[in-house]
Amino acid sequence: LIRSHHPEHGVLGPGAFIPVAEETGLISDLGRWVLHKGCEILAQWVHDYPDLPITLALNLSPKDLAQPNLVSFIHDLLKTSRLEPSRLKLEITETAVMGNTELAITKLDRLQKMGIQICMDDFGTGYSSLSYLQRLPINVLKIDRSFIATMLENSNNMEIIKAILGLGKILDLHTVAEGVETEEQLEALITMGCDLTQGYLLGRPMPLAQAKDLLEQARLKA
Repeated sequence: LIRSHHPEHGVLGPGAFIPVAEETGLISDLGRWVLHKGCEILAQWVHDYPDLPITLALNLSPKDLAQPNLVSFIHDLLKTSRLEPSRLKLEITETAVMGNTELAITKLDRLQKMGIQICMDDFGTGYSSLSYLQRLPINVLKIDRSFIATMLENSNNMEIIKAILGLGKILDLHTVAEGVETEEQLEALITMGCDLTQGYLLGRPMPLAQAKDLLEQARLKA
């Protein structure tokens, strides 16, 4: 997630400025800047570390998805950056699609056919039915962190996670668990067959230079 460097308050999390961007109408400009900057950085990393399977996941807000030229913008961005579309993952929430379902599905389908992976973020917290889910052109289900946080203490949450993982297998979707913070959570998710995990246990938000250091370490181990 994006961070902002404030001259007085230091590093600000997205919760401190995203609502302001939404209220002032700057959220679309911010979204495009993030897409442009993200692809620019990714292209440099792919050039520097060609043997590493580096991908970039970016959030699409409801307003991003509503932009009429979103697909052409991303197409041109990938072409300019000389990036393979498969390197890019776009994350959406159920609520982002519900504003104008048919139009959103059309755009997501075009993006997916370009080779971009579409991820359903915060899955399990919305209101979509299974028939609705089948209609969406998605590749990845991301299990919301609220289920992960108490999975070991709350048997209902554990069963929900198992159900989502089972659904992912049935629909041939990759699964990602968000908000993993303990070794016990990680071990349980691996045992249940979750494809990927993310959270503070595995890595915290970090400056660009620190992220590149990790890539350098991965290159040396490869």
